Amino acid sequence: MDIKQVARLLTEFRIPVVFTNNYLEQEHDQGESYYKVRQNEINNKWEYLFIRERQNDKRVIASFKDESSASKYYYLTELRQYFRDHYIQPFELNNKDINIGEFNFTLENLKEAFQRLNIDREYYSLEGNIKEHSIVMKRVSEYESKIKFIGKNCKEIFTTLEMDNWQAYKTVFQYVYHLFLLDKHTKVLLDEKEITEDLSNNDYDIFLS
Repeated sequence: MDIKQVARLLTEFRIPVVFTNNYLEQEHDQGESYYKVRQNEINNKWEYLFIRERQNDKRVIASFKDESSASKYYYLTELRQYFRDHYIQPFELNNKDINIGEFNFTLENLKEAFQRLNIDREYYSLEGNIKEHSIVMKRVSEYESKIKFIGKNCKEIFTTLEMDNWQAYKTVFQYVYHLFLLDKHTKVLLDEKEITEDLSNNDYDIFLS
């Protein structure tokens, strides 16, 4: 991927961006905070930054060896926010009867959410069973659990800290729905030859983290 391609793809999602040959950023009003990917003029390295204009503060979040990896990183982070705003949060608001994110959010509520979304069980394990390319919830006590993302070849990509079960259920819901949406989108990108190979474990880690 490169800056021009990412800018075009984001524009198709109606995500407004501004770009040149060596930077890409969210379109924003004066004084607003925003994210930006750019090529550093001093060392030519690519960087992903969070910029707070009012405080004149620029914070480098990640650095990259080339435009391709920097552009993909930017695309994945923007895509994650897009899915959150246009799919995950609307589903939560339109399905308040199953208590997503509330103290009384139960395991049965979580299962019902996945049933309503028609998300196959291949995307998750609620019993701690390890399986490739899935979100796994592992009970650590009667009241707490932790969450794992298992990537290709059953490699453990990350594990969360222990959390109360109702919080773990919400985290599982959000991770699984994100994973499901990204897989669907990746298939489109491959079919339309926007990318030539499947996303890596690291790409999914960036997207979900």
